[in-house]
Amino acid sequence: MKHPFIIINFLFYSVCSSGQSISNLLDRDWTIGDSNIYKVIETRKNFSSSNIEIIKSTYYYNNKGYHIRRDDNIEDRNLRMTVKYNYDSLGRLDSRIMESWINVVGYKKDSAKYNYDIEGLKSIYSYDKNSTLTSYALIVNNNERLPVELKTFYANNSLIGTERAIYNYEKNRAYSYIYNAQGSQIGEPTEIIVNYKREQEINVSNNRYNSFGDLIEYSEKRCLACQDSVVYHIDYKYDDKNKWICMTRYLLNGKKRNKKSLTIRKIEYRNN
Repeated sequence: MKHPFIIINFLFYSVCSSGQSISNLLDRDWTIGDSNIYKVIETRKNFSSSNIEIIKSTYYYNNKGYHIRRDDNIEDRNLRMTVKYNYDSLGRLDSRIMESWINVVGYKKDSAKYNYDIEGLKSIYSYDKNSTLTSYALIVNNNERLPVELKTFYANNSLIGTERAIYNYEKNRAYSYIYNAQGSQIGEPTEIIVNYKREQEINVSNNRYNSFGDLIEYSEKRCLACQDSVVYHIDYKYDDKNKWICMTRYLLNGKKRNKKSLTIRKIEYRNN
């Protein structure tokens, strides 16, 4: 296969789009937080030593700043995905429908249903194109209504794996631990920033932000099971509403900067 990593990355995103991870639940990736934005057209180029991966995405938002649709396309590989979002009367994410067209897999359709109680989100049920249950996740929240455990099961009730989170409120961090069905930990824990605004105020890490509140430098582990970290730097260009329209991400290697991605955005506002 000419570029297998492209398909692997696309499939990995498809799995994460179900929302069945604590990181996704904390990130609330179905919101943008700006009700004036109607649509964002984004083109991202990922650079590797052997190829350039180009992903084009279009995001649509309602007047509350919530996603109602996302369209993704990877150029020249016939890989496409559409995600539609629905909300209940309280503005909570109620369901998601995802359709994908992948040249080595074909057409695929998945949906997810979100269920709540007074403590917050309690379960996510995933279905295939025939509305047959394929898997589900049960969620345990703490007193702050933050997820501390997420267990994922196949439709036959056999355990797939467990994710647990430990919170450090003073540092505004969550640490995610992944376990397989046998209870063995997979890889090293992942650090999650719970609230980006608070992160800037208390400045507890080596992350750096610019005057617009956008992340300009951060470190992350080289791989899931790695102990060492790498550092990235980000440059931005902005429109007249102080929203970034160009983002370039570099991997720092001493004094050298290795360009890893370039993202161009066209933002359409409701008041335009």
